[in-house]
Amino acid sequence: MRLFAAVMVATVAAGLAARWIRAGSAMSAQDWARDPIEPDDLAG
Repeated sequence: MRLFAAVMVATVAAGLAARWIRAGSAMSAQDWARDPIEPDDLAG
């Protein structure tokens, strides 16, 4: 059960990291308006 929780946390963290990388490397104003990064996204 602990392993499952660790995998889930790692998956969420990796997804957020990928989203931040995409946002930082190729984020236009239109993309930001269409898919803003909300505080809830960062909280998981």
